[in-house]
Amino acid sequence: MIRAGASEDGILDIKGDLRNAAVQSDLVESTVKKFGGIDILVNNAAGGAIDNSNEQGFDQGMDNYDYILDLNLRSVVVLCKLALPHLIERQGEIVMVSSICGLPQGCPALPYYSMSKGALDQLMRAMAVEYISKGVRVNSVNPGIITTTFMQKQGAKLERQLERERFLTSDGKRVPARRAGTSMEIAQAIAFLADRSMSSYVVGHTLVVDGGCSIVNPVLAYYSLDYKTSD
Repeated sequence: MIRAGASEDGILDIKGDLRNAAVQSDLVESTVKKFGGIDILVNNAAGGAIDNSNEQGFDQGMDNYDYILDLNLRSVVVLCKLALPHLIERQGEIVMVSSICGLPQGCPALPYYSMSKGALDQLMRAMAVEYISKGVRVNSVNPGIITTTFMQKQGAKLERQLERERFLTSDGKRVPARRAGTSMEIAQAIAFLADRSMSSYVVGHTLVVDGGCSIVNPVLAYYSLDYKTSD
């Protein structure tokens, strides 16, 4: 943040597990104490895409289920409850960072993670309807394939991650943009939704940032582009 131009006085560094109630309270209370209030809440913390037991799909254990729902959903609910009085006071913004895994298409490899993100999208919509009357906007950003260290921090091998990205982005029928996104592109989407001067009439919106992959039906894409009536 300092390299990006922020001053040290404008940064509050709090380390901790967001599943912990004391950390959740400290995060909000320390922010209000240092800055005098809260203008924007970005719920970005998430995890659990990889089961430590190496199980995949619905075979993932309940320990992973509990971890995912606690971090990806419950902590968001608690932080929103703690921050809302301050956000209402300042007519602030909430931006949820969700995922294309929460969209209607099934993701069999990550059932619990996808479930948490689908629930997060529904939470966003319910809160958006309820709190716009109090001056607080709520929206979400749903990233697709993004080059980050997210999977590595959960135990994935870098080369395996890069191989997966190359495969998924090599065909425009899977990812029309034919590349992975960047963390900067996600940050810019969040900044857009958090800036009332640019997005004041955007309420309860799911901003999908995925290079077009969620609008492509691979069956239809291959069929419609490759089908010929004659040679």
